[in-house]
Amino acid sequence: MRIISMAAGVFDRGYQQIVVDEIDSGLHFSVMENFWKSLLLICKRFSVQLFCSTHNEEMLRYAGSAFAENPDELKVFRIDRHDGGESTVAKYDHEMLKVAGDTHVEVR
Repeated sequence: MRIISMAAGVFDRGYQQIVVDEIDSGLHFSVMENFWKSLLLICKRFSVQLFCSTHNEEMLRYAGSAFAENPDELKVFRIDRHDGGESTVAKYDHEMLKVAGDTHVEVR
């Protein structure tokens, strides 16, 4: 149902951005890489920008693999909130995401 809902937003053509919270919810790890590749093709075709969140390390790893041929199309940010309410943001480019995945550094 989530995938259908996302597709409906993309195909509606009324949206330029789509926000999906916990994008991995309900997805088996075996479909994640193809899921990302399909999303990339659809979003590029319809000029839609996708913003999504996840806490799933596998989902991030598969996103990195799926975007290997289009590394500039993927932006990953980690947002941490500290005591006192201060927040910090770390940006991961494609290479940093790959290294983090290979060394099991937590990005999520």
